[in-house]
Amino acid sequence: LIAMSNFFAGRYHIQTRYDLKGSMYKRHASEKEKKKKSPVYKDLDWIDHNRKVIFSSQQEMNEVREQLRMDTKFLRKRRLIDYSLLIGVHEIDKTNMEYYTDVTENEGVVFNRNGDDFIYYYGLVDVLTPY
Repeated sequence: LIAMSNFFAGRYHIQTRYDLKGSMYKRHASEKEKKKKSPVYKDLDWIDHNRKVIFSSQQEMNEVREQLRMDTKFLRKRRLIDYSLLIGVHEIDKTNMEYYTDVTENEGVVFNRNGDDFIYYYGLVDVLTPY
């Protein structure tokens, strides 16, 4: 289990946020949400925005999948059902590439860099809703 107080507290500013539940039913951000300074988009918005997380290797992808599997197993054993995969997106400023040469992050921050386009921060969150 990875417990973090704020996994968006990475080195780079998050411009776009997604709350993904793996469902398509009513999973667009509302018009009210979209008007906010920092809206949180949902599953269908992720698809509409053509987002994807690309891993640098099969091993990295397997490690992340295994961690998510263990975290969801932990939540399931405690009968907690309202969890989401939160993803924060930092769009890389291609006019300032030297800013991105050091890829280290704050301890406990899980991130993935998709080439020279995006850095994704992610983690599971739950509002502790039992069933």
